[in-house]
Amino acid sequence: MQLKTSFALAVVLVLSGTASAQVTLESLVARNVAAHGGAEAIAAVQTVQQRGTIQAQGMDIPFKAIVKRPGMMRTEATVMGMSVVTAYDGEKAWMINPMTGSAAPAEVPAEQAASIREQTNFEPMLSGYAARGITVVYAGEEVFGGAPAHKLVLTMRDTTTVELFLDPETGLERGVIIEVTNPMTGKIRATTTFSDFRTVGGFVMPFKIETSADGQVMTSITFEDIKVNEPVDDAVFKING
Repeated sequence: MQLKTSFALAVVLVLSGTASAQVTLESLVARNVAAHGGAEAIAAVQTVQQRGTIQAQGMDIPFKAIVKRPGMMRTEATVMGMSVVTAYDGEKAWMINPMTGSAAPAEVPAEQAASIREQTNFEPMLSGYAARGITVVYAGEEVFGGAPAHKLVLTMRDTTTVELFLDPETGLERGVIIEVTNPMTGKIRATTTFSDFRTVGGFVMPFKIETSADGQVMTSITFEDIKVNEPVDDAVFKING
């Protein structure tokens, strides 16, 4: 009986080792893309329109966001009764921010424009990552959010490092960790979690995004409605549109 038990245990260990060996960067990327609906479904999405609420600094901030290929976006957020608009038309980034004392649209500085331009991509991080100038390394398993996850380290085009954690069961993003600079406190590690994934027009997206640092929630975004592939005129992204 002891011999049979030992043999069974040995088989389990061998199979476990084989399963671990089969976890590769390529398999994780393929599974993640499939979990979002597949490469064809992702490529078919031309526009994404979102409506929701941002909770930050004790305020509930209603917002609307529109993203359109190739590389256009516009967000409108209501802050203390004022409408703040941020947009990128594929070439220029601009804002309307009444909180600065002016309600006129104005182009933003190059550094800020680069950050806004990054918001024009609605595809999952791993979708076509090489073509977007991102390098990815599989770093094994690590606990994230109290449970094991597959950890990938991404180096973005601007050399920013992002730690991405995939759920072993669904293949979807559980969250990311990124080092950011806070003007008040210096560099901090910000953790963003994704949840409440739903399918919209064949594309799987999170309806809840929460960012925290040092154990405190900084922002919480809840999407109340997301639409894909509804017609959007390019003029809405223009500074004089």
